[in-house]
Amino acid sequence: MFGQKKEGKKKQRWFFRWFFKVESLDDAHDAMKIAYQTFYALAAIQGVIIGFLAVLWNTPATNLADPVFMVFLAWLIHLRQSRTAATLLMIYAIPIGFLTLMSRLGIPHDFSFGGKNIILAALAIYGAYKGIQGTFKFHALSKTEVIWKNVLIQTGIITIYVVLCIVVVFLMSFVPAFEPYFWGTGAQEPLPDEILGFIVLTPGAAVIVAGVFRILPGTRTREIVLRDQSDT
Repeated sequence: MFGQKKEGKKKQRWFFRWFFKVESLDDAHDAMKIAYQTFYALAAIQGVIIGFLAVLWNTPATNLADPVFMVFLAWLIHLRQSRTAATLLMIYAIPIGFLTLMSRLGIPHDFSFGGKNIILAALAIYGAYKGIQGTFKFHALSKTEVIWKNVLIQTGIITIYVVLCIVVVFLMSFVPAFEPYFWGTGAQEPLPDEILGFIVLTPGAAVIVAGVFRILPGTRTREIVLRDQSDT
């Protein structure tokens, strides 16, 4: 009986594999797997294109921030079953899809992001949808509880570290060895805005990643999510 039921379920997924219902923990894991694998693939494609354009046409490599952002959030779904990461990916994917559709229809817009490949945009929306579906169902079935007090404390600690990083970079801009590259002095032109933005934002982004994975001092001991163990 059990084997027949499982086989029937597999057959159903063969026909409805794109929009299968998420009713169990296995279904939730399958949905999350589709989500993070989709965004890993999209980030790889985008990274290769950006690298190719940077070599041929000397476009700024700082555009790699986009695929790095996707990989990071997909990684959180993969390792942490993060509902927040899935929601952020949907918030990211919907405007990208809308702007891509506008570009395909020849409707002008003033935004620099959004391409013309409607298939990749649709995959991003679909992957984000499966991520939300999988992560929320996973936590509902696992009976997890978010400790919001600890979330606020962790967020405050991470914010302090990020502010410190920005202050350190700002103070470094006045060090004689670095000052010409930040502000431009004499014959030395300042670095392009894209490079300066990358220099300023990268330490803060690294701190946020370290904080999310509880590597930073002060973030290691507080539990963010509790899981009900009564059924195990």
